[in-house]
Amino acid sequence: MVFMLSNSMTLMTIVPEFLREFKSRKGRFPIIDSNPLSNPTQRNMEVLMAERANTVFHNKVIDGTAIKRLISRLIDHFGMAYTSHILDQVKTLGFQQATATSISLGIDDLLTIPSKGWLVQDAEQQSLVLEKHHYYGNVHAVEKLRQSIEIWYATSEYLRQEMNPNFRMTDPFNPVHMMSFSGARGNASQVHQLVGMRGLMSDPQGQMIDLPIQSNLREGLSLTEYIISCYGARKGVVDTAVRTSDAGYLTRRLVEIVQHIVVRRTDCGTIRGISVSPQNGTIPERILYKH
Repeated sequence: MVFMLSNSMTLMTIVPEFLREFKSRKGRFPIIDSNPLSNPTQRNMEVLMAERANTVFHNKVIDGTAIKRLISRLIDHFGMAYTSHILDQVKTLGFQQATATSISLGIDDLLTIPSKGWLVQDAEQQSLVLEKHHYYGNVHAVEKLRQSIEIWYATSEYLRQEMNPNFRMTDPFNPVHMMSFSGARGNASQVHQLVGMRGLMSDPQGQMIDLPIQSNLREGLSLTEYIISCYGARKGVVDTAVRTSDAGYLTRRLVEIVQHIVVRRTDCGTIRGISVSPQNGTIPERILYKH
């Protein structure tokens, strides 16, 4: 398995069949020179050309999900020992290319979605019609709030779906796009607030406010929009600290309760157990407990 990164930052994989022959009698794999051209002897050139003659070349972008699938296939085909050797080479390659590329983030890299203007105008027209129906008594206040939330939620979701195609068509190597959609840093929700719209927020009582934040962080928030979003941002910071302590306390209590129990059987035959079935062919990694 040889990994290369082209000048356009497209990660390409070469999966040669000859990897199966690398395994020695002791079950170990020799350390292969990652760059045979560093010592351009005739022997190295012949080996390099022979290796590339029988390779299957896939020119595709490898994101976080694809890397996980690739690692799983490597473990199945070549075992854990040689897979760790390959992943060390991938790690070194990633650090080298990230340093050479020197990706940085600037305000000009935050590309606002072009269709946002008419989408917001259409949502405002629908909200205005809904307000008139409520004024003339045709729509109850609760129903008006529900429909208003649905209108702006649909608008926000449409902008979220347009975000990735907009990056691909305008600037596929945009730093924001590369960092978020590769899984290196950030997620789609955070990018949506940067280039889309912040959307609906909740008040201190937990009720959804029907006045959405139409601006994004690139455009800047008005005073009213900042006051509306201020509570949610502060609440998120406080909840993070509180939930961390609660989770640690629950974990400690669970350990104290079951530390004397030693499980020696796969199935003891009890009728008081909880059945856990595989999801999509895999066992769930986490089991949630309620205290």
